[in-house]
Amino acid sequence: MEPITLRLQPDLLDDLDDEADEAGFSSRSEYIRHLLMNRPSISQGVTTGIDTATSDTETVDTLVVQVEELTEHVTGLEERITDLEDDVDDDSSPADLIGKYRKHQYGHSTRRFLTRVNNS
Repeated sequence: MEPITLRLQPDLLDDLDDEADEAGFSSRSEYIRHLLMNRPSISQGVTTGIDTATSDTETVDTLVVQVEELTEHVTGLEERITDLEDDVDDDSSPADLIGKYRKHQYGHSTRRFLTRVNNS
């Protein structure tokens, strides 16, 4: 092996010594040799980290959209429950309730259809 000279700032040198010690290397030189000999896998790890971060961002974006869709769905269900509770509180006959339910059901389907058409 040929010796080389490498000048580093004291803070960076301290960090390097700490890393070498934490990784179990007996000397700074041994640790630097290890880093240099494993450059391809270290570079791959850095690139993979960037790809993972991008993938995580895409996953978060997808989850945000799903949460928004579910929130809209829950709001619609809450409105439907309120409507049905109001209908039951009317002292209506069972036949009237069935008619209101069917009217509500068709109206709900129409609103859902129109929402899909408008979003397309």
